[in-house]
Amino acid sequence: MEKKYYKFLPITLLLGIVISLIFGQDFAYAITYPKIQSIVQEYETIYEGEEQALDIVTAYEGKVQYRVWMHSKGENAWTEVTKGYTEVIEGNRVYSITTPKLLEGEYEVSVWVKRAGAVPKDSRGFDSYAATTIKCGKLNVEHNKPKLNTFKSKYSLGETLEIKRESTEENLFKLTVYDILKNKEVVSFNDYKESISWKPKEEGVYLLKLTIKSREEVKPSNNEDETKNENDGNENTEQKQEVEYKEVETKINKLIIVGNPYKEKLPTVPKAPKVTSIVVGNAREVEKIYIKAEPKKNSKNLGYIYGSLNAVKILKKVGDFYYIEATNYETLKLVEGYVYTWQVKTVKPKEGRSILVDLSEQKIYIFKGETLEKTFKCSTGQDWSPTPKGTYLIGDRGERFYTGYKNSIVCYNWVRINNDFLFHSVLHDRNGNLIKLEADKLGQKASHGCIRLAVNDIKWIYNNIPKGTLVVIQD
Repeated sequence: MEKKYYKFLPITLLLGIVISLIFGQDFAYAITYPKIQSIVQEYETIYEGEEQALDIVTAYEGKVQYRVWMHSKGENAWTEVTKGYTEVIEGNRVYSITTPKLLEGEYEVSVWVKRAGAVPKDSRGFDSYAATTIKCGKLNVEHNKPKLNTFKSKYSLGETLEIKRESTEENLFKLTVYDILKNKEVVSFNDYKESISWKPKEEGVYLLKLTIKSREEVKPSNNEDETKNENDGNENTEQKQEVEYKEVETKINKLIIVGNPYKEKLPTVPKAPKVTSIVVGNAREVEKIYIKAEPKKNSKNLGYIYGSLNAVKILKKVGDFYYIEATNYETLKLVEGYVYTWQVKTVKPKEGRSILVDLSEQKIYIFKGETLEKTFKCSTGQDWSPTPKGTYLIGDRGERFYTGYKNSIVCYNWVRINNDFLFHSVLHDRNGNLIKLEADKLGQKASHGCIRLAVNDIKWIYNNIPKGTLVVIQD
């Protein structure tokens, strides 16, 4: 491809190029405009003289056009990879583009997108844009990168993705699949296989992180070549040299789209949780109940639960003990073990209202009987400090608590659901001033495990939801 360099792009582009795309990053554009969801580089490692392929997905159901620029930091020059905007492309598809062959160094790639045939929203020439950095290393060892031709970039829901080697190859594969829209791992095939099959269960945008193990012939060094030439006249040279091979791992990333994840979905009305009775601990709300490995008093502890708010499941009775399944408070993982029969009890939730917390939507639904009464945005625990799923009862409450460095943070109207896991207000400084940066996070994961709400919303729960009310937390 012939390169055309641009020494003087608008300063606005130079400022914008520093934005690095992160999965699910939210750009400040209305939903009626396309925004780039993800840019993925096919090869995790490339060397001089090689090309890099980019997969691009845009969150938009309609038709779009792309324009791609590349900036060489070493040469301080721009090249327009697409030579203007591309032909019309369906927004609900992966757009793939390959760079020219690269020299050693760093390159910034800026991807512009706009609605097909429309005047760009931004006067600079795009509806939205995103960027990524390509790093190209110095070639030390010649290596032929394997190519993948065994799967597509677009699949129907229910269709199986297959990765397999060609009849002439000896490649083996490992695969991990990530859900880009939900920002979580879906499945992982950790052992090398000759072929891998996976059937997506949901529409979505998925990142395939594939590792290919291949065999390559070890080429003789220059010294070995010279030795071979010196021995050409000897009788022993009639014997053929053994060919040596080495195993090489190549990491490849690809984006695929399943179904139509960006189609406009009709809002669904959740249903009130139906739980007539639950088994909880027979202790104070903040008292530990240890789960034993065996039905013995002195058996080792496998974990513990707290008090009378967290639902457990009785699996069987063994003498004076119940064998239960519960969420270990310390690890937030399911554990099975023994507690005394008197350490748990069956209770009925308070009649009237119930609460459903949807972690995937970051919303709280409050029902009065079967009728949806209130919907609140919330912020639950981040992935490294999650809010535990399960069934709970509302417990004690208080006007405020202090936290953070030197108790510099105050939260109001806390309501207990499981020891230190609480409903409470968004964060305020010690003087009672709302911390706007934290309040703006409502609707996304942001806490250490508690469930944050807007001030007026938590006040409503504090004043209207009685002790013993059912709470179900689910994805």
